[in-house]
Amino acid sequence: MKIIHSGQSARTYDIKSYMLEGFRSGSQQSFSVIFKQLYPVLYYYGLQITQNQAASQDIAGEAFIKVWERRQMFRQFSVLKSYLYTIVKNDSINWLKNENRRRQSENIGAAMQNDEPPVWESLVKTEIVAELQAAIGRLPPQRQKVIRMLYHDGKSVKQVAGELQVSLTAIKLHKKAGLQFLKKNVAARY
Repeated sequence: MKIIHSGQSARTYDIKSYMLEGFRSGSQQSFSVIFKQLYPVLYYYGLQITQNQAASQDIAGEAFIKVWERRQMFRQFSVLKSYLYTIVKNDSINWLKNENRRRQSENIGAAMQNDEPPVWESLVKTEIVAELQAAIGRLPPQRQKVIRMLYHDGKSVKQVAGELQVSLTAIKLHKKAGLQFLKKNVAARY
């Protein structure tokens, strides 16, 4: 399609060249025409890469903002169009990379919440165990043995009594006195 630009002699222009000229000089009307012509294909192009409508809309719109800021550099419509496609491609790929990182972060966070205790929980448990070990070390030697055999080794009262060659009652008394001491010196803090 050919049009004659008013104010100039009978020079003819291609409509794309005319719109590009207006675009380069800051014409909102020219920008609007170019936007309406290219936005749908750029959006669709971005959608093919991102598979996300909202992201593709944003990316296509942002591409026009970027070219508007550099509008003086475009001397041919085909260069402008190619530049827009390049922006949409690169920004769509960057969006995918960021989305993948975000999803990996969420997956790692979910895995940590579901499968493993958080780091702070492990630290607290480690501190408690250290305090328990220190408190057990302050028990009388026979009571230390009984508590460690019962709770660390997982032995029954009967097994401990047999190994230490003392009565069941003596083991139960050591257990009761040991647990009271540990509750008083460790559990009270938590």
